[in-house]
Amino acid sequence: MGKFTQYNIVYDANNNELSTTYKGWNGTFFQNIFQDVYTYDANNNQTSDVFQLWSGTAWVNSSGYIYMYDGNNNLISQLSQNWNGTSWDNYDLSTYSYDANKNFISEIYQLWNDLDGTWDNSNRYSATYDANNNQLTYKYQNWNATILDWEDTGLYTNTYDANNNQITQLFQYWDATKWVNYSNSISTYNAGNDLTNVLFQDWNVTNWENSARGTYTYNGNHQVLKVLI
Repeated sequence: MGKFTQYNIVYDANNNELSTTYKGWNGTFFQNIFQDVYTYDANNNQTSDVFQLWSGTAWVNSSGYIYMYDGNNNLISQLSQNWNGTSWDNYDLSTYSYDANKNFISEIYQLWNDLDGTWDNSNRYSATYDANNNQLTYKYQNWNATILDWEDTGLYTNTYDANNNQITQLFQYWDATKWVNYSNSISTYNAGNDLTNVLFQDWNVTNWENSARGTYTYNGNHQVLKVLI
């Protein structure tokens, strides 16, 4: 923010941010420009965010989000809407699910179809975990409206050591028939489980080629002293 810009923040009794108002200096006084207004539920989860523009005399709605949560306070949906002058129009919707350990396992992203008045699938993201809640895979998929099914796009596969440190991350893309290697990273750790080296590799059709490396050094308190990339 420049010296001729001001923003004011209002909080509730639980230190939740209720509104943020941005103002600009017009040569005489700070004039309203735009603001975000937030609401929360009894568990202090944010339930809405409305973005408003200053018309010169009043605040006018522009866009907004509505958030919903499950009994474990996990975010289960995020609805985006735009103001049309008299009411809210749906724009996009993300729906989330979780496992019994509150790990994220899927997101379905949809776009609003004004003609049909329905939600159209667009993208899906899904994850799997091991018994220690380490994320093993993270998959990207796109919706194929012709065959009415999800098509694979990209996949991350992670491995871990006995201390639950991530030691490899493989990224592959789907070529319509199989998963194809694209990139890989290999991480090593010291006895204190501090990350010491990361080796980045690219796939050249037949084998892995090193592309970059990061090296980290620490003090006795496990604080990073030096990073070489």
